[in-house]
Amino acid sequence: MMDSARDCLEADLLDALYPPLIMVEPQEWKTQERKVLIVGQETQEWSYISDAGERAEIDFLKDALGDLNSVDRLAKRYVHFDLGDEYPSLARTPFWRAHRQIANTLCHGDKYAVLWTNISPVSIWRERGSFSMVWNLSEKERKSISTWQQGRLLGEILELKPDVVVFFTGPNYDEYLEREFLGVQFENFWRDEIRTIAKLTHSFLPSKSFRTYHPAFLSRSRQWEIVDTLIEDVLAS
Repeated sequence: MMDSARDCLEADLLDALYPPLIMVEPQEWKTQERKVLIVGQETQEWSYISDAGERAEIDFLKDALGDLNSVDRLAKRYVHFDLGDEYPSLARTPFWRAHRQIANTLCHGDKYAVLWTNISPVSIWRERGSFSMVWNLSEKERKSISTWQQGRLLGEILELKPDVVVFFTGPNYDEYLEREFLGVQFENFWRDEIRTIAKLTHSFLPSKSFRTYHPAFLSRSRQWEIVDTLIEDVLAS
């Protein structure tokens, strides 16, 4: 993916995008009884770990492209992040509360049974109060990034072989899912509110695949019961 960045992305995007999230499969994943992958939207900036084990400030994607060891270092950053445990304050955020609830109810409390990736490996800041790819990019820019990252998320899922996938991405990111999983079907699952939560059907996705809002929105809108609902559906199978 790094090799094709200059071919797929315009110079202004290379200057504005943060370095990508590189997911690493922990050794503990292989022995899990039930494997869950949760997919967020995008990181709120990202950097990598230097050879000395310290966080290295790589401001933008173009800087990472100039580093021959950037992929290894970005992967090391994911490991060091340790599913949010690097920052204890993250435990109070809705996304990581949802992660821990899923781990506790579906996976005997083992956080390494619930891996995390994002629908977009990169994020951008354009002074609009958000890192969102949806709100900060034009349609042309979104398509360029989709072309660049095409197959990345699918490849992660095929390699990990999760039993459950939860897309905490919300309906505004459905265009990314539709490009990555051609022909994916969004099916009614809960009170005929398909924008709120849907089951996803695709040949490369497990039967227990869901798309719902980001936990931050579920918390703000007092719809946390959605997390409980999808957990109950998995447990009922």
